[in-house]
Amino acid sequence: MKLRYTIILAILAVTLLSFVLTGVYFLYHYKKESEIYHLERLRRKEYSITASVSHHLNSSKIPKNPIAIARGFSQKICEISDVHNVDIAFYDLNGRLLTSSTRIPDHDRKLFPLQLDSALITTINMSFGDRYTLQTKIDNQPYLYDFFFLYDELGNELLIINIPYLLDQHFFNREMKNFFINLIQIYAILFLIAIGAAILLAHTITRPLDKLRAQVLANDKIQDSKPITGKYPSEIQQLVDDYNRVLLELKHSAEKLADSERDSAWRDVARQVAHEIKNPLTPMRLNVQWIERSLKTSEPVKLKEFCDSMITQIDTLSRIADTFSRYSKLPEISLERIDLCEIARQTGSLITDHQININVPNRPIFILGDKGQIIQALNNLLKNAIHATEGQANPKISINVTENENEALISVSDNGCGIDDDLKEKIFTPRFTTKTSGMGLGLAIVKKIVDAHGGRIDLQTTKNVGSTFTLHFPKKFQTDELQQPTYSKIE
Repeated sequence: MKLRYTIILAILAVTLLSFVLTGVYFLYHYKKESEIYHLERLRRKEYSITASVSHHLNSSKIPKNPIAIARGFSQKICEISDVHNVDIAFYDLNGRLLTSSTRIPDHDRKLFPLQLDSALITTINMSFGDRYTLQTKIDNQPYLYDFFFLYDELGNELLIINIPYLLDQHFFNREMKNFFINLIQIYAILFLIAIGAAILLAHTITRPLDKLRAQVLANDKIQDSKPITGKYPSEIQQLVDDYNRVLLELKHSAEKLADSERDSAWRDVARQVAHEIKNPLTPMRLNVQWIERSLKTSEPVKLKEFCDSMITQIDTLSRIADTFSRYSKLPEISLERIDLCEIARQTGSLITDHQININVPNRPIFILGDKGQIIQALNNLLKNAIHATEGQANPKISINVTENENEALISVSDNGCGIDDDLKEKIFTPRFTTKTSGMGLGLAIVKKIVDAHGGRIDLQTTKNVGSTFTLHFPKKFQTDELQQPTYSKIE
């Protein structure tokens, strides 16, 4: 999913989540408020009914026993019920119904049972504050049943008063409905605002990224790449600065590699020129000297001038060939501490016309060696791999860097045509080649570079499957243990 859509969906999800959480919170809050309201109202009615019953009991001189109280309140209980708009029932201490404010028998038995359950009596006696409230349903209507004791002047329990309080939720349900209607309307507006804000924010964030992406894709070739310009947000600007810095380093590396390749090409030309010039020089010189000694002529002076001139020209050509031959030699090793992983990444990334898989560990692997010569060796192996995979439908070339306790290893693998078993021993010989062009010096130079570093090279190959060249470099050795490479002239 694109970043733009991810940002939009995230903002809308947060808005929707806030709506759900707000609704859940206020629903819970309204329910708690409703419970507190009804309990407080029930307590007020309990207090008022207790005061009314006590006042009538004291003013009427009714005997303080349950039977007398029931008879004395047979009419008064209805009056008190009407005043407080709640039904009332009196029970004796054993839970037997004495009298109630309702006179409908069927309903009376549902609202006020003739006998309270013994477990309920026990719970009422053990309840905190001498009162007990439970919630139940009668005819699918929610009720709070409040039980409390009526005491005499000495604090003795006379009877149990029961108040069934109908939980009327119509008011709170209406308030809740109105609240959620308003909440939905508010969040509908907020949702529309959030959509607009999300689109604007996503565009603001992704626009510089799209611009950056376009500029990066335009730099498909390192040599023609240009630094990214323009103003970006500070977070993206750091990425742009790092990209420009790496691009500059890559361009410098590409220039150095190009110089190295041009120099290597001139060396190959020098070898070929030296070879082509020097081959005929020796027989030419011998023939001229033989002519000078054997021919008898009437003009010995002119003949000697001709021979001397030819010998001089041959010597001149010989010196030119020697100069080319000396130029073709690799320079002496310049030792420094180098990271094979970095070399693999740099060299592989500069080959843009072929896919090179680079597998290196996250940590550096150091050796003591000549960076330029090792890059040249790796380039020669990559060129060899590219040539070997020509014509493949799915060419695969990879660079792998590993290490063991004593050695650092860098290998180049390909899925090319492979090498015949009878040619394995000859591939590192100068001027040996399986190609129709070239002088066959690439692998020979690689072997001499590796030998000069005190290492070794091995080959694993299977015909029509591929090849792997592995260079082994010692991780620790002294400078004086190195061999300086000696390259014989190609004659």
